[in-house]
Amino acid sequence: MAHNNGYGNYDPRYDPRYQQQAYGYPRQPNLEVRVPMIANSYNVLPQYQALSLPPVQQHNYHQVQANHGYQQPYSPYVQQSSPQAQARVPQYQHQHQHQQQQHHHHQHQHHQQAQPILSPQQVHQQQQLQQQLQQQHVPSPQYTVPSPRTKGNGHASPKTTKPKVPPKDRKQQPTPCPRPRPHPQLVASPITPAAPSPKPLPDIDYALLLIDLAEEYFGVAYGTKGSEGKVEDRDSFCKLISTGLGCLEISMKERKSSLQPSVEAAMRFRYSSILYQETENYSEAEETLSKGISLCERYRLNDLKYNMQHLLTRVTYATNRRAAPRYLDGVIKDVEAVQHVPWIYAMRFLRVSLALKMSQTQEALTAISQLKVIASLANSRGDHAISVMASSLEALVHMNRAINLDGIEQAQRALALARSSQFDPQSQKIPQLSVIQLFIDLCCSIHQGDSKQAAVKLVAMQTFMDERPTDEGWSENGFFSVPIGESSARTLQNASDSKGIVLLDGQGRVSLQVQWLSRAEIYTLGYTLCSSALISKNAQDGQRAEKFIQEAVGMLDRNERGDLSSDERLARTSLRCHMQAQFVFALALRSAWSSVGNELSVLKEMTSGLSTDESAQFEMLLQFLEASMLQANGDTDTALSIYGRPIFTLGSRSAHSISPFQHNLCIIAALNSLLIIHDPSHRAHSQHSSILQAVEPLALDNSSKDIHGAYYLVRAITQSTDLLDTKRNLQSALQAAKHSANNQVCCITLNFMSWKFFRGVVGEQPKKSSLSAQSLARKGQSNLWTSVADGLLAETLDTQGMSLEADKAKREAREMAEKLPKSMQREVDMGGLDAFLT
Repeated sequence: MAHNNGYGNYDPRYDPRYQQQAYGYPRQPNLEVRVPMIANSYNVLPQYQALSLPPVQQHNYHQVQANHGYQQPYSPYVQQSSPQAQARVPQYQHQHQHQQQQHHHHQHQHHQQAQPILSPQQVHQQQQLQQQLQQQHVPSPQYTVPSPRTKGNGHASPKTTKPKVPPKDRKQQPTPCPRPRPHPQLVASPITPAAPSPKPLPDIDYALLLIDLAEEYFGVAYGTKGSEGKVEDRDSFCKLISTGLGCLEISMKERKSSLQPSVEAAMRFRYSSILYQETENYSEAEETLSKGISLCERYRLNDLKYNMQHLLTRVTYATNRRAAPRYLDGVIKDVEAVQHVPWIYAMRFLRVSLALKMSQTQEALTAISQLKVIASLANSRGDHAISVMASSLEALVHMNRAINLDGIEQAQRALALARSSQFDPQSQKIPQLSVIQLFIDLCCSIHQGDSKQAAVKLVAMQTFMDERPTDEGWSENGFFSVPIGESSARTLQNASDSKGIVLLDGQGRVSLQVQWLSRAEIYTLGYTLCSSALISKNAQDGQRAEKFIQEAVGMLDRNERGDLSSDERLARTSLRCHMQAQFVFALALRSAWSSVGNELSVLKEMTSGLSTDESAQFEMLLQFLEASMLQANGDTDTALSIYGRPIFTLGSRSAHSISPFQHNLCIIAALNSLLIIHDPSHRAHSQHSSILQAVEPLALDNSSKDIHGAYYLVRAITQSTDLLDTKRNLQSALQAAKHSANNQVCCITLNFMSWKFFRGVVGEQPKKSSLSAQSLARKGQSNLWTSVADGLLAETLDTQGMSLEADKAKREAREMAEKLPKSMQREVDMGGLDAFLT
């Protein structure tokens, strides 16, 4: 191919040698057909005239270029064309113009498409066609054969010749190719039918592209898109989430988008859910959800609308707790009007969840009424799994609000109703429903202080959890599905199979998505309840309660998740605080007060990440533990000042406005205050009668046997004028302590009985009473009461005439007293037991 630019000049861009040097590889030339201007073209070879050739087969090209020769670079020694050749050019001028028009039309349709180089066979075929044209007397342009160079001016005189037309019967031989000339050849485009122009690519919908990008960012952040887990670096995680939110925000603002209404609504729901989970921009989430709900109502997308209303209620609750229940009540009425039963369940369960987050008594009653409605509707439609869950939650609400025995009895009745459907095949496949019933049953026994029943229920819970550690029903994110019957599922309209509150699977089955606790959290809670059931025996059974708490903390640490939402992180922090508080109580019951101070400091740091309501509850607990530690170390004045704070004042708040845990703390704080001020010489002794009168009805009406035993013991110690009344109180305290297996109350009761009734008495009974008190004190690992018990035993033995045994008991009493704080050692000596016990 000629290395020219189509206008008679040499162009290095068409030279393969230049391309090899410039680009490192032979650059594919532009094989577009070029029709040069022929006003200055002098010589055209006859075998390269314009021909009409068929398209070359087995090629993807639409045109064939007629030029197959190669020209050398321009040389000044080449003979110029003659004027006669210039004179013959106009007769081909019209042919050139026609070819040029075809070229521009072809160039417009097939821009920069490569032309193939003809093979020798195709060249031969072209020559044959050229001969046929010459036989038909088709005029050909003249060409000039250059003469050799001469010594004169460097050129010989041009010799003009005319091409001879061979006769028809004479076989035309191929004309030999002359020496290449620097001038362009006349090249024409083959006359081929125009190929159809390719269809233009459709416009890209950038809104859909941005949605896909946002999901990719969210997937990487949460560890669901080609990643091993959630991004641990908080900064990287926030950048991924913010970038994904930005993509969705731009997609929502795209005006030229052709998104379907369902896609746009789903995008708004996704955007709002991420805002709610990962940010505090609740106002923007609320605005986006409001627009999405209007869109769903316009196109009757009921499933997405209910999902958005469910999320909007939670968003509203985060900013306005009073407005959220009112809005949800209106949604429930609308859903019941169209009888979409699965969503009736979902909205009413959400109403229960909001009520349980509030501490008002009216909200607790609202939750119970909502659960009764759900259970009744589920039983009437055959949705047994929904009924079991509603009854189980009702039992949980009664237990959490149980101030007296009536609350525990109501919880047990609701629990019995839930267990009436325990053989339902759908319910048996959900381990969460079974384990929550076991938890509630065990907690009821712990509340009552029934140690025997608690031990039996503890074994049942441990057996169930040991048999099903790898059950398919457990989940790592806390979600589980509660199936809904076919009759209720048929009431749905426009249900989607996407992830939402009401889930429709591929087989047409409908279930309700519920989030509670993950498998690790459930087992952690199980270990914590084991510790609660055994905490009263912690000092005498090898500190098992502390070991269970340590195992619970280890379980939670080993299964720490990075993809927790803000609510899940808050719930896990609350669980850790409860476990730490349980551990502090276990240490206090075996009088490890130095460890109590250290662990109490840890608990104070942990409570800083709690919500407002839980922070108030734990603040009360922290103050109580601090006062108990001060009282145990002999700083009774500071402890009394803490017990007298308004937060512990009895009657300042309604018993139903606080939790049972806070209610019990107020009672115990009052009983500890009575022990401090019962001495007539104390400056606050005048308040003794009023405090005792205020605490009596609350303690006796309490559901816990531990509270009963502590009250009767304090009454016996502080009201010791009437011996019969004292005996009755001590007997009641001892029975309650045995029923609840409260070793501390039993130890103090026996020591007080030995001091009050058997001091200075000769006989076997005083010795047995003193030995029993000493044994319980040592089992409880209490240095204080062990020293008191040893001193009482030494006094009894001395009265019996057993001097050697009495001296040994005295030495042991003094050794234990030396381990006590200095402020308490002056009280616990052989001459001051009366002052200490009275």
